[in-house]
Amino acid sequence: GGIMLNQKNMESFTVLDSFKMVSSIIHDDNTIYVGTDSYGLGIYDRKTGKTRLLNSRNSGLPGNNIVSMCRCGDEIWMAVYTKGLCSFNTRTEKIETYSLEAHDELYVDNNKTWVVVNDNQGRIWVGGPSLFIFSRETKKFSKVEGLGSRFISSISFKENTAYISTRNSGICTVDMNSLNITGEYNLASMKGFPENDVRYVYKDSHDNLWFSTQTTGLHLLNETDGHIERFDEKNGLVNNRIAVINEDDAGNLWIGTMNGLHYYSYSSRRKTNGKRQ
Repeated sequence: GGIMLNQKNMESFTVLDSFKMVSSIIHDDNTIYVGTDSYGLGIYDRKTGKTRLLNSRNSGLPGNNIVSMCRCGDEIWMAVYTKGLCSFNTRTEKIETYSLEAHDELYVDNNKTWVVVNDNQGRIWVGGPSLFIFSRETKKFSKVEGLGSRFISSISFKENTAYISTRNSGICTVDMNSLNITGEYNLASMKGFPENDVRYVYKDSHDNLWFSTQTTGLHLLNETDGHIERFDEKNGLVNNRIAVINEDDAGNLWIGTMNGLHYYSYSSRRKTNGKRQ
């Protein structure tokens, strides 16, 4: 386990094996923050090359299972599984924990947070057994109603719409102002939808909606006509289980699978992969 730092020439890597079971990474000019599942929050100083690990024994972290992170100004926000939402101030290193279980006694598992995303409107979206919106100003949660018992696996934003993937009901869209559900993509609502266990959803800058499922690989959904294009091991994926889909500053896609990393260039319509050895 660990992480690899890619050098600027894209031909060599530096391995940081101090951090294991890495779930998320956030960086700035001088520091890399590493969320780990079981070991806490790793901090790597780029200038000195030194590493530190904050955990429930030596810091204010309530638990060590950090499964998702996002940044908002000087704060790193973390989903700490079974413990709720946590913030880490990068200047003062102060840690604060916000429990979701007190919000609704009917959902005693709400602290099983799985994903956190900053919507750049002063709010942190928190997904798990339910979907909550946390206001950084008031320090309070609002629950998105109408989702029932859907387990939230990922969240992506485009303009005024939030795209929400779930482990048991496909994808739904939510208006970011009203917090009302505006659309659904799943087995019940769409012919040809692959399965309801959607692990990741991403709306890219080209207005394409990409999503991955537990067993059927990567999919491209045309929201206008409902056509779904599938990409799997038969046509180039090194593995059908996809953990993350992201886009770089040039508008190209990076697709992380359980057995390697894919790069998709829109300009050349070219896919490449780096398979894990």
